[in-house]
Amino acid sequence: MNNERLNFELRKIETYIKSFIKNNKKYSFKELMDITKNKFPEITSIGVKLNSVLENMEKSSELFRLVKDNEVSFLSTEFFKEVRALVEWQNKKQAFIYILDDKGNKTGETGNLSFEESESVIDGDIVLVKKIPEQFKEKNYEYILLSRLEKATSKFIGKVVEIERLEGKIISKCVLLERNFRFPIILDIVEDSQILPYFEGDFVKGLISSDSEFIRGEELIIDLTFVDRMGTIQDPKIETKMAFEWMNISRGKEYLSEEDIKSVIDKKNIVDKDRRDLTELNFISVDSINSKDLDDALYIEKLENGWRTFVAISDVSYYIDTGSKLDKVAKLRDQSYYLPHEVYPMLPSELSEDVLSLLSDGTNKKVLVIEILLDEKFNLKEYEIYPALIRNKARLTYSDIDYYAYKNGYLDEEKYSTKQAKIEYLNEEDYITTDVIENLLVVASNLRRLRGGDKTHYHDEFMPIINGYSGKVSNLKIIPRNTISGNMIEEFMLLGNKCAANFIADKKVLNPIFRNQEPPQYSDDQLSSAKYEKSSTGHYALSFDKYTHFTSPMRRYVDLRVHREIRGVLSNNLVKENKNLESDLLYSNKVSRRFKQAQEKALKWLIIEYLKESKERYFKSKIIRTLAYGWIIECEQLKLQAYISKPKDDNEVKYLESKDSIIVELHDMDFCKERLHLKIKTDKII
Repeated sequence: MNNERLNFELRKIETYIKSFIKNNKKYSFKELMDITKNKFPEITSIGVKLNSVLENMEKSSELFRLVKDNEVSFLSTEFFKEVRALVEWQNKKQAFIYILDDKGNKTGETGNLSFEESESVIDGDIVLVKKIPEQFKEKNYEYILLSRLEKATSKFIGKVVEIERLEGKIISKCVLLERNFRFPIILDIVEDSQILPYFEGDFVKGLISSDSEFIRGEELIIDLTFVDRMGTIQDPKIETKMAFEWMNISRGKEYLSEEDIKSVIDKKNIVDKDRRDLTELNFISVDSINSKDLDDALYIEKLENGWRTFVAISDVSYYIDTGSKLDKVAKLRDQSYYLPHEVYPMLPSELSEDVLSLLSDGTNKKVLVIEILLDEKFNLKEYEIYPALIRNKARLTYSDIDYYAYKNGYLDEEKYSTKQAKIEYLNEEDYITTDVIENLLVVASNLRRLRGGDKTHYHDEFMPIINGYSGKVSNLKIIPRNTISGNMIEEFMLLGNKCAANFIADKKVLNPIFRNQEPPQYSDDQLSSAKYEKSSTGHYALSFDKYTHFTSPMRRYVDLRVHREIRGVLSNNLVKENKNLESDLLYSNKVSRRFKQAQEKALKWLIIEYLKESKERYFKSKIIRTLAYGWIIECEQLKLQAYISKPKDDNEVKYLESKDSIIVELHDMDFCKERLHLKIKTDKII
């Protein structure tokens, strides 16, 4: 058959398919095959030709391919909603987008592109996309890409993997840490006489751009521009340095004078008559042993028909004036950043570790208190929020609480992992403080029971112990996640945040902020990320219909905003309406997501380096996704994911499914792609 005849038949098939597929109905390949064969019985090899037509229509975004239970079907995209969007960043190799209105402003609606299409865009691109209808949405993305409308230039971090001399030129190639291109990308081509400002194996940062148009199924042609050398893997703290650069968030470098700090410190001596004096109550704090920025303290007492609980949070909104230089820096930073080698506080340590911190130093502390009454069945009866003065009577650690729980029968020996801990503050005579701990443990366990626990399942994990001199991992320590002390504090922080959310909703403040999380769409889906929004839709994992963040105003700017709204109501001096609140919350959501990813990246890089030199080779893992020829598994302790091919002959492991647990053997690892090369140990199936 000549090409002219072939093209004629292909056009006939395409025209016919377009004539009937313009509806909100999906067609399987078999259905399309039968329909086309009945229409054109004279066309030979119609299956091959139909497949070619469908591929072309899919490539031009006229069709959307659905795959379910190994069955392929097709759907017309004509009725999909078409919108403009901003590519904000790459998250785990996937592009995150903000939907824009007609004026180019963010609407607040967000989504993801598919993994494949995410490689065809650059952070900052303005793109044209179509939204997949809810009933046809794939598990990991909500939009399909049509075109790149405005092409951006963005930042990249990469590793120089090759430098070669060829025909009088020096050619260097780079692997990008946040992208998943199949081959290294050319970084520089210079004359043989020139000297490159980096060496093979160095990490570098630069700019990434592309003038290419989007063509479905084809890899983006990109250009890299070198900016600076970051160092080598041997350099101390290189992981944190790269993670912060990858996060691309300003630290708020605006200069703060001594006078800016002093003006805040001086406020602690001002006597404000509206504060209730609670200094006689035996408040305690529970934090990590090295923590100095203590946000919260607790007190509880047993009543005849229930419990009275006090959740005291540092009154940061009293000290930090809205619009001050200090406030602007805090707003820009948005939160404190805890990375493996460094802590970048939202507020200067001179404040967060002193006047704002609820240290047990014998001084009075200014706080916002949520006083909560629970009935005898631990249900919330009523609450009140007010400014107060307290004294922290005992600065305890999580190990202290675990030790107390162990000694008093709340934990059996098998579950208690820190028996060597000792409580310096507690002894047989210190009945007042121990009574508070006893009550907190009882109430917390029942609050957790009423909530049904968390829908988030935490596994014990390896925490890298970092050598202070080299900045590298010296060993991995197993850290239990579901400890009785951690759960105790969490329940009272959740209770305080819940009451604050109820207050915001009931008082109808002008700038409401809620923390929402949607339920998963599929039973085997991972939970979606929680986000800040102006209206409440509930928090799925916590089982709350309303929730916000109130308990960490030194570490999160959103909490400081919530404090100001509440203080405005209490003082009859309402905060003015913030017309930029929606965009401010989008910024906070972005910072939160990026920081979490940066933190994970730094830890993964450190762990991969350590494992290269370690003798540890066997890890408990779980299958999180079943693919046609293998599985995506996650090492539960390391929080690292990897792909494992299915063996051809071994029936013992051939039919493993999602959520099955296995033991894997570590063979090799890839730093740039943050991947482990693993093999299933068939004699160690769980």
